[in-house]
Amino acid sequence: MHKNIIIVDPGPSAAYLAESLKQLGLNSIAIFTAPMESRDEYFRVATDVFDQQIFVDNASAEKCIAAAQALDPIFILNGSDDSAPITDRINTALLPGFANDPKTAVARCNKFNMQTALKAQGLPYIQQVRIARKDISSLDLTTIRFPCFCKPVHGICTVGGFKAENAHEFTTQMQKYVTHAKVNQPDYLIQEFIHADEYVVDTFSYQGKHYISSIQKYQKRLVGNTPTYGYCEVVDDKAAWEACAYFVKQCLDATGLHNGFCHTEIFALSDGSYRLIEVNPRISGIKGYYNKLAHLLSLNTQPELLAQCLSAAPQESTFDQKKEYGRFLCLYNFSEKALQDPGKKLTHLASVKFYNLLKPVGTLPNDEPKNLATTDLLVMLAHRDLSVIEHDTHKLFELESSHQLL
Repeated sequence: MHKNIIIVDPGPSAAYLAESLKQLGLNSIAIFTAPMESRDEYFRVATDVFDQQIFVDNASAEKCIAAAQALDPIFILNGSDDSAPITDRINTALLPGFANDPKTAVARCNKFNMQTALKAQGLPYIQQVRIARKDISSLDLTTIRFPCFCKPVHGICTVGGFKAENAHEFTTQMQKYVTHAKVNQPDYLIQEFIHADEYVVDTFSYQGKHYISSIQKYQKRLVGNTPTYGYCEVVDDKAAWEACAYFVKQCLDATGLHNGFCHTEIFALSDGSYRLIEVNPRISGIKGYYNKLAHLLSLNTQPELLAQCLSAAPQESTFDQKKEYGRFLCLYNFSEKALQDPGKKLTHLASVKFYNLLKPVGTLPNDEPKNLATTDLLVMLAHRDLSVIEHDTHKLFELESSHQLL
Protein backbone atom coordinates (compact mmCIF):
# COMPACT_ATOMS: atom_id res chain seq x y z
CA MET A 1 0.00 0.00 0.00
CA HIS A 2 1.27 3.43 -0.94
CA LYS A 3 1.74 5.91 1.91
CA ASN A 4 1.97 9.30 0.24
CA ILE A 5 1.64 12.33 2.50
CA ILE A 6 1.29 15.67 0.70
CA ILE A 7 2.39 18.87 2.40
CA VAL A 8 1.11 22.08 0.82
CA ASP A 9 3.69 24.90 1.00
CA PRO A 10 5.88 23.41 3.73
CA GLY A 11 7.84 26.12 5.53
CA PRO A 12 8.41 25.94 9.30
CA SER A 13 10.42 22.83 10.22
CA ALA A 14 10.24 21.48 6.66
CA ALA A 15 13.45 19.44 6.90
CA TYR A 16 12.47 18.02 10.29
CA LEU A 17 9.03 17.02 8.99
CA ALA A 18 10.41 15.32 5.89
CA GLU A 19 12.96 13.33 7.88
CA SER A 20 10.38 12.35 10.52
CA LEU A 21 7.92 11.09 7.92
CA LYS A 22 10.67 9.05 6.28
CA GLN A 23 11.58 7.45 9.62
CA LEU A 24 7.89 6.59 10.10
CA GLY A 25 7.71 4.86 6.72
CA LEU A 26 5.70 7.62 5.03
CA ASN A 27 6.50 9.22 1.67
CA SER A 28 6.63 13.02 1.80
CA ILE A 29 5.60 15.05 -1.25
CA ALA A 30 5.67 18.84 -1.19
CA ILE A 31 3.42 20.96 -3.38
CA PHE A 32 4.55 24.59 -3.61
CA THR A 33 2.10 27.22 -4.81
CA ALA A 34 4.72 29.94 -5.31
CA PRO A 35 8.34 30.05 -6.52
CA MET A 36 10.93 29.30 -3.83
CA GLU A 37 12.73 32.59 -4.45
CA SER A 38 9.60 34.50 -3.43
CA ARG A 39 9.88 33.11 0.12
CA ASP A 40 11.72 34.64 3.02
CA GLU A 41 15.13 32.99 3.26
CA TYR A 42 14.25 31.48 6.65
CA PHE A 43 11.49 29.38 5.01
CA ARG A 44 13.23 28.30 1.82
CA VAL A 45 13.45 24.53 1.33
CA ALA A 46 16.34 22.70 -0.34
CA THR A 47 15.47 20.65 -3.41
CA ASP A 48 16.43 17.32 -1.82
CA VAL A 49 14.45 17.65 1.44
CA PHE A 50 11.26 15.82 0.43
CA ASP A 51 10.87 12.59 -1.54
CA GLN A 52 9.27 14.69 -4.27
CA GLN A 53 8.71 18.40 -4.79
CA ILE A 54 6.18 19.87 -7.20
CA PHE A 55 5.80 23.52 -8.17
CA VAL A 56 2.41 24.58 -9.48
CA ASP A 57 2.84 27.65 -11.71
CA ASN A 58 0.23 30.40 -11.28
CA ALA A 59 -1.28 28.24 -8.57
CA SER A 60 -5.02 27.94 -8.32
CA ALA A 61 -6.98 25.49 -6.22
CA GLU A 62 -7.99 23.62 -9.38
CA LYS A 63 -4.38 23.19 -10.56
CA CYS A 64 -3.28 22.07 -7.11
CA ILE A 65 -6.16 19.61 -6.84
CA ALA A 66 -5.20 18.07 -10.19
CA ALA A 67 -1.53 17.81 -9.14
CA ALA A 68 -2.42 16.27 -5.78
CA GLN A 69 -4.94 13.82 -7.21
CA ALA A 70 -2.30 12.30 -9.46
CA LEU A 71 -0.22 11.50 -6.36
CA ASP A 72 -3.00 9.45 -4.70
CA PRO A 73 -2.33 10.74 -1.14
CA ILE A 74 -3.58 9.15 2.07
CA PHE A 75 -3.36 12.48 3.94
CA ILE A 76 -2.78 16.12 2.99
CA LEU A 77 -1.13 18.47 5.46
CA ASN A 78 -1.08 22.24 5.50
CA GLY A 79 2.52 23.48 5.64
CA SER A 80 2.26 27.26 6.17
CA ASP A 81 -0.18 29.55 7.94
CA ASP A 82 -1.38 31.42 4.85
CA SER A 83 -1.83 28.22 2.84
CA ALA A 84 -4.73 26.98 5.00
CA PRO A 85 -7.46 28.09 2.52
CA ILE A 86 -5.96 26.30 -0.49
CA THR A 87 -5.06 23.21 1.57
CA ASP A 88 -8.65 23.01 2.81
CA ARG A 89 -9.98 23.19 -0.75
CA ILE A 90 -7.62 20.43 -1.92
CA ASN A 91 -8.61 18.21 1.00
CA THR A 92 -12.32 18.87 0.51
CA ALA A 93 -12.04 17.77 -3.14
CA LEU A 94 -9.86 14.70 -2.60
CA LEU A 95 -10.11 13.56 1.04
CA PRO A 96 -13.29 15.11 2.45
CA GLY A 97 -13.18 12.88 5.52
CA PHE A 98 -9.89 14.52 6.52
CA ALA A 99 -10.75 18.08 5.52
CA ASN A 100 -11.32 21.33 7.35
CA ASP A 101 -14.14 23.49 6.01
CA PRO A 102 -12.69 26.04 3.53
CA LYS A 103 -15.38 28.51 4.63
CA THR A 104 -13.81 28.74 8.09
CA ALA A 105 -10.19 28.91 6.90
CA VAL A 106 -10.01 32.65 7.67
CA ALA A 107 -10.40 31.81 11.36
CA ARG A 108 -7.17 29.76 11.17
CA CYS A 109 -4.93 32.04 9.09
CA ASN A 110 -6.10 35.55 9.98
CA LYS A 111 -5.19 36.72 13.49
CA PHE A 112 -8.14 39.11 13.68
CA ASN A 113 -10.66 36.43 12.73
CA MET A 114 -9.23 33.98 15.29
CA GLN A 115 -10.36 36.23 18.13
CA THR A 116 -13.70 36.87 16.41
CA ALA A 117 -14.29 33.12 16.17
CA LEU A 118 -13.65 32.67 19.90
CA LYS A 119 -15.98 35.53 20.75
CA ALA A 120 -18.72 33.96 18.62
CA GLN A 121 -18.39 30.73 20.63
CA GLY A 122 -18.56 32.51 23.98
CA LEU A 123 -14.88 31.91 24.77
CA PRO A 124 -12.55 34.52 26.29
CA TYR A 125 -10.84 36.64 23.63
CA ILE A 126 -8.38 39.51 23.29
CA GLN A 127 -9.75 43.02 22.72
CA GLN A 128 -8.46 44.33 19.41
CA VAL A 129 -8.76 46.85 16.61
CA ARG A 130 -7.86 46.20 12.99
CA ILE A 131 -6.46 49.06 10.95
CA ALA A 132 -5.46 49.28 7.31
CA ARG A 133 -1.81 50.06 6.77
CA LYS A 134 -2.72 53.06 4.59
CA ASP A 135 -4.74 54.57 7.46
CA ILE A 136 -2.10 54.31 10.18
CA SER A 137 -0.76 57.84 9.64
CA SER A 138 -4.23 59.33 10.21
CA LEU A 139 -5.11 57.19 13.25
CA ASP A 140 -6.45 59.11 16.26
CA LEU A 141 -4.02 57.98 18.95
CA THR A 142 -6.34 59.16 21.74
CA THR A 143 -8.55 56.16 20.93
CA ILE A 144 -5.79 53.67 21.80
CA ARG A 145 -5.46 52.33 25.31
CA PHE A 146 -1.80 52.02 26.27
CA PRO A 147 0.14 49.87 26.74
CA CYS A 148 -0.84 47.92 23.66
CA PHE A 149 0.62 45.19 21.49
CA CYS A 150 0.71 45.55 17.72
CA LYS A 151 1.35 42.95 15.04
CA PRO A 152 0.56 42.26 11.37
CA VAL A 153 -2.67 40.37 10.72
CA HIS A 154 -0.69 37.72 8.83
CA GLY A 155 2.61 38.00 10.72
CA ILE A 156 5.15 35.21 11.26
CA CYS A 157 7.99 34.69 13.76
CA THR A 158 6.98 37.86 15.68
CA VAL A 159 8.30 39.92 12.72
CA GLY A 160 6.65 43.33 12.93
CA GLY A 161 5.30 42.76 16.44
CA PHE A 162 5.98 45.31 19.18
CA LYS A 163 4.78 46.65 22.52
CA ALA A 164 3.99 50.37 22.79
CA GLU A 165 3.79 52.07 26.19
CA ASN A 166 2.57 55.39 24.80
CA ALA A 167 1.67 57.29 21.63
CA HIS A 168 5.28 58.24 20.91
CA GLU A 169 6.47 54.63 21.04
CA PHE A 170 3.52 53.55 18.91
CA THR A 171 4.31 56.11 16.21
CA THR A 172 8.05 55.40 16.24
CA GLN A 173 7.69 51.63 16.06
CA MET A 174 4.88 51.71 13.50
CA GLN A 175 6.87 53.97 11.17
CA LYS A 176 9.77 51.54 11.51
CA TYR A 177 7.73 48.49 10.56
CA VAL A 178 5.43 50.05 7.97
CA THR A 179 8.54 50.54 5.82
CA HIS A 180 10.17 47.22 6.79
CA ALA A 181 10.79 44.97 3.79
CA LYS A 182 9.54 41.85 5.62
CA VAL A 183 6.31 43.42 6.87
CA ASN A 184 4.69 44.03 3.52
CA GLN A 185 1.10 43.56 4.69
CA PRO A 186 -2.02 45.70 4.33
CA ASP A 187 -3.42 45.37 7.86
CA TYR A 188 -2.21 45.65 11.45
CA LEU A 189 -3.78 44.62 14.75
CA ILE A 190 -3.74 46.82 17.83
CA GLN A 191 -4.51 44.59 20.80
CA GLU A 192 -4.80 45.00 24.53
CA PHE A 193 -1.45 44.26 26.12
CA ILE A 194 -1.55 41.17 28.32
CA HIS A 195 1.21 40.44 30.79
CA ALA A 196 0.90 36.74 31.54
CA ASP A 197 2.63 33.40 31.22
CA GLU A 198 2.78 32.16 27.64
CA TYR A 199 2.34 28.56 26.57
CA VAL A 200 2.48 26.73 23.28
CA VAL A 201 0.50 23.55 22.65
CA ASP A 202 1.38 21.26 19.75
CA THR A 203 -1.36 18.96 18.50
CA PHE A 204 -2.50 16.67 15.73
CA SER A 205 -6.22 16.53 14.97
CA TYR A 206 -7.94 13.66 13.22
CA GLN A 207 -11.60 13.70 12.22
CA GLY A 208 -12.49 16.19 14.93
CA LYS A 209 -10.50 14.68 17.79
CA HIS A 210 -7.48 16.57 19.10
CA TYR A 211 -4.36 14.83 20.36
CA ILE A 212 -1.73 16.60 22.47
CA SER A 213 1.93 16.24 21.48
CA SER A 214 3.50 18.58 24.03
CA ILE A 215 2.75 21.63 26.14
CA GLN A 216 5.62 24.03 26.55
CA LYS A 217 6.12 27.34 28.31
CA TYR A 218 7.91 30.36 26.87
CA GLN A 219 10.30 32.60 28.67
CA LYS A 220 10.62 35.77 26.60
CA ARG A 221 12.73 38.88 26.92
CA LEU A 222 12.36 42.36 25.45
CA VAL A 223 15.09 43.42 23.06
CA GLY A 224 14.24 47.01 22.30
CA ASN A 225 10.44 46.89 22.22
CA THR A 226 10.26 43.51 20.52
CA PRO A 227 9.35 40.39 22.53
CA THR A 228 12.18 37.96 21.81
CA TYR A 229 12.32 34.27 22.66
CA GLY A 230 14.70 33.33 25.46
CA TYR A 231 13.83 29.69 25.99
CA CYS A 232 10.98 27.23 25.86
CA GLU A 233 10.53 24.27 28.22
CA VAL A 234 8.09 21.41 28.63
CA VAL A 235 5.55 22.23 31.33
CA ASP A 236 6.39 20.83 34.76
CA ASP A 237 2.99 21.39 36.40
CA LYS A 238 0.23 18.83 35.87
CA ALA A 239 -2.63 21.24 36.59
CA ALA A 240 -1.23 23.75 34.08
CA TRP A 241 -0.80 20.97 31.49
CA GLU A 242 -4.41 19.84 31.81
CA ALA A 243 -5.86 23.37 31.85
CA CYS A 244 -3.88 24.39 28.75
CA ALA A 245 -4.92 21.22 26.92
CA TYR A 246 -8.61 21.83 27.70
CA PHE A 247 -8.58 25.46 26.55
CA VAL A 248 -6.62 24.78 23.37
CA LYS A 249 -9.00 22.03 22.30
CA GLN A 250 -11.83 24.56 22.71
CA CYS A 251 -9.89 26.99 20.51
CA LEU A 252 -9.35 24.37 17.82
CA ASP A 253 -13.06 23.61 17.78
CA ALA A 254 -13.95 27.32 17.66
CA THR A 255 -11.65 28.00 14.72
CA GLY A 256 -12.79 24.91 12.83
CA LEU A 257 -9.56 22.95 12.90
CA HIS A 258 -10.66 19.30 12.78
CA ASN A 259 -7.75 17.74 10.90
CA GLY A 260 -4.00 18.27 10.76
CA PHE A 261 -1.20 19.76 12.80
CA CYS A 262 -1.54 22.89 14.87
CA HIS A 263 0.86 25.02 16.89
CA THR A 264 -1.27 27.08 19.30
CA GLU A 265 0.00 29.91 21.51
CA ILE A 266 -1.95 31.04 24.57
CA PHE A 267 -1.78 33.32 27.61
CA ALA A 268 -2.44 31.99 31.13
CA LEU A 269 -3.69 34.92 33.21
CA SER A 270 -3.18 35.24 36.96
CA ASP A 271 -6.94 34.89 37.56
CA GLY A 272 -6.89 31.36 36.11
CA SER A 273 -8.40 32.31 32.74
CA TYR A 274 -6.80 31.87 29.32
CA ARG A 275 -6.57 33.86 26.10
CA LEU A 276 -5.67 32.70 22.64
CA ILE A 277 -2.65 34.42 21.10
CA GLU A 278 -2.95 32.58 17.81
CA VAL A 279 -3.43 29.23 16.14
CA ASN A 280 -0.92 28.21 13.49
CA PRO A 281 -2.48 25.39 11.43
CA ARG A 282 0.75 23.55 10.60
CA ILE A 283 3.60 21.75 12.33
CA SER A 284 5.44 23.74 14.99
CA GLY A 285 8.46 25.73 13.89
CA ILE A 286 11.98 26.60 15.08
CA LYS A 287 13.56 23.91 12.90
CA GLY A 288 11.62 21.14 14.63
CA TYR A 289 12.92 22.00 18.10
CA TYR A 290 9.52 21.84 19.83
CA ASN A 291 9.07 18.31 18.52
CA LYS A 292 12.70 17.39 19.13
CA LEU A 293 12.29 18.44 22.77
CA ALA A 294 9.09 16.40 23.04
CA HIS A 295 10.89 13.33 21.67
CA LEU A 296 13.84 13.84 24.01
CA LEU A 297 11.46 13.75 26.99
CA SER A 298 9.58 10.62 25.74
CA LEU A 299 6.48 12.50 24.55
CA ASN A 300 4.75 11.80 21.23
CA THR A 301 5.80 14.13 18.43
CA GLN A 302 3.30 15.59 15.98
CA PRO A 303 4.49 13.32 13.12
CA GLU A 304 4.23 10.29 15.43
CA LEU A 305 0.62 11.20 16.23
CA LEU A 306 -0.12 11.45 12.51
CA ALA A 307 1.35 7.99 11.91
CA GLN A 308 -0.59 6.55 14.85
CA CYS A 309 -3.88 7.95 13.56
CA LEU A 310 -3.27 6.43 10.13
CA SER A 311 -2.36 2.97 11.40
CA ALA A 312 -3.77 2.36 14.89
CA ALA A 313 -5.34 3.98 17.92
CA PRO A 314 -3.50 7.25 18.65
CA GLN A 315 -2.21 7.99 22.14
CA GLU A 316 -1.85 11.65 23.00
CA SER A 317 0.98 12.69 25.28
CA THR A 318 0.21 12.99 28.98
CA PHE A 319 1.98 14.87 31.73
CA ASP A 320 2.99 11.66 33.51
CA GLN A 321 4.65 10.38 30.34
CA LYS A 322 7.35 13.06 30.51
CA LYS A 323 10.89 11.97 31.38
CA GLU A 324 13.55 14.37 32.67
CA TYR A 325 13.46 18.16 32.43
CA GLY A 326 14.14 19.91 29.15
CA ARG A 327 14.23 23.24 27.35
CA PHE A 328 15.77 24.83 24.29
CA LEU A 329 17.36 28.27 24.12
CA CYS A 330 17.24 30.85 21.31
CA LEU A 331 20.49 32.80 21.25
CA TYR A 332 21.85 35.74 19.28
CA ASN A 333 25.12 37.31 18.25
CA PHE A 334 24.94 40.69 20.00
CA SER A 335 28.57 41.49 19.24
CA GLU A 336 29.96 43.33 16.24
CA LYS A 337 32.11 40.34 15.31
CA ALA A 338 31.55 37.69 12.66
CA LEU A 339 29.59 34.62 13.80
CA GLN A 340 31.70 31.77 15.19
CA ASP A 341 30.88 28.14 16.04
CA PRO A 342 30.27 27.77 19.80
CA GLY A 343 30.78 23.98 19.87
CA LYS A 344 33.84 23.88 22.12
CA LYS A 345 32.21 26.15 24.70
CA LEU A 346 29.08 24.00 24.80
CA THR A 347 30.94 20.77 25.55
CA HIS A 348 31.60 21.97 29.11
CA LEU A 349 27.86 22.19 29.94
CA ALA A 350 26.39 18.94 31.29
CA SER A 351 22.80 19.38 30.07
CA VAL A 352 23.58 20.31 26.44
CA LYS A 353 22.34 17.57 24.11
CA PHE A 354 22.86 19.20 20.71
CA TYR A 355 22.77 22.57 18.98
CA ASN A 356 22.09 24.15 15.60
CA LEU A 357 23.94 27.16 14.26
CA LEU A 358 21.36 28.72 11.93
CA LYS A 359 23.70 30.95 9.93
CA PRO A 360 27.07 30.22 8.32
CA VAL A 361 30.19 30.77 10.38
CA GLY A 362 31.59 34.17 9.48
CA THR A 363 28.21 35.85 9.02
CA LEU A 364 28.46 39.50 10.01
CA PRO A 365 25.86 40.93 12.41
CA ASN A 366 23.27 43.39 11.14
CA ASP A 367 20.67 45.70 12.64
CA GLU A 368 17.67 43.46 11.93
CA PRO A 369 15.23 43.15 14.87
CA LYS A 370 15.79 40.04 16.97
CA ASN A 371 13.05 37.44 16.46
CA LEU A 372 12.67 33.77 15.61
CA ALA A 373 13.58 34.35 11.97
CA THR A 374 16.86 36.03 12.93
CA THR A 375 17.92 33.55 15.65
CA ASP A 376 21.60 32.64 15.37
CA LEU A 377 21.81 29.59 17.62
CA LEU A 378 19.48 26.96 19.08
CA VAL A 379 20.70 24.86 22.01
CA MET A 380 18.85 21.84 23.41
CA LEU A 381 19.14 21.06 27.13
CA ALA A 382 17.84 18.03 29.04
CA HIS A 383 18.72 16.52 32.41
CA ARG A 384 17.15 14.69 35.35
CA ASP A 385 18.34 17.45 37.67
CA LEU A 386 16.59 20.78 37.02
CA SER A 387 19.34 22.70 38.83
CA VAL A 388 21.84 21.56 36.20
CA ILE A 389 19.63 22.97 33.44
CA GLU A 390 19.19 26.24 35.36
CA HIS A 391 22.95 26.55 35.79
CA ASP A 392 23.64 25.93 32.11
CA THR A 393 20.87 28.31 31.02
CA HIS A 394 22.34 31.11 33.16
CA LYS A 395 25.81 30.39 31.80
CA LEU A 396 24.66 30.48 28.17
CA PHE A 397 22.84 33.80 28.55
CA GLU A 398 25.86 35.18 30.39
CA LEU A 399 28.15 34.15 27.53
CA GLU A 400 25.70 35.62 25.01
CA SER A 401 25.44 39.01 26.75
CA SER A 402 29.22 39.25 27.23
CA HIS A 403 29.80 38.49 23.52
CA GLN A 404 31.79 35.34 24.34
CA LEU A 405 29.41 32.70 22.93
CA LEU A 406 29.13 33.55 19.24
